[in-house]
Amino acid sequence: MNLALIFRYVTLKKEKAQWWAPIVLNDIVLYFLIFGQMAQEYMTWGNKLLKWRQDLVFDQRYRAQDNSEGNIRTNIESIIQQIEEEGLDVDNDTVKIREALPIEDDQSIKKSKTLSINGNTYSLAYFALMKKLKKKHNMTTSDQFEILQKAMMILFVQLFFIYCIFIYGKIQFTMHNNVPLCFALIMTTLLLHVG
Repeated sequence: MNLALIFRYVTLKKEKAQWWAPIVLNDIVLYFLIFGQMAQEYMTWGNKLLKWRQDLVFDQRYRAQDNSEGNIRTNIESIIQQIEEEGLDVDNDTVKIREALPIEDDQSIKKSKTLSINGNTYSLAYFALMKKLKKKHNMTTSDQFEILQKAMMILFVQLFFIYCIFIYGKIQFTMHNNVPLCFALIMTTLLLHVG
């Protein structure tokens, strides 16, 4: 199907279709990227299953014990090294791998967390990175990074929209030397930060 799209793209280019040719080219590139990703997933599927099992074991041990995150990760990494030294194949030796990394049956799915921090995404990311709150909410380093990543993604989207508004709206910055107006803006900003 993708090869037919290539022929369609060539035909559209010859006909000088300014709108449809880029759309078909976009689809061609996306399909090739999807096929490449599917091939990569197929080649690394066993390692991905082992990584998922490793994450589940860590999650269960971290929730059940008061050990530090580093100690549990070191313990699991030593088990993974032992599996690699024994030369166990992820696809063929699943029973031995399951014995080395046991998972409780009732907890075979990673539990989602609800954190009781009120505020916007940026204040959530700020408070989540505090060491005191990490222990209080039983958060891992990956949980903290996930919150920070979401905040950065939202910041990127907001900055992109602001950029679009400034560029396409042709907004120009001008200086108004008006003391009451500047004073009102300063007070409004202060009230917004206090409230």
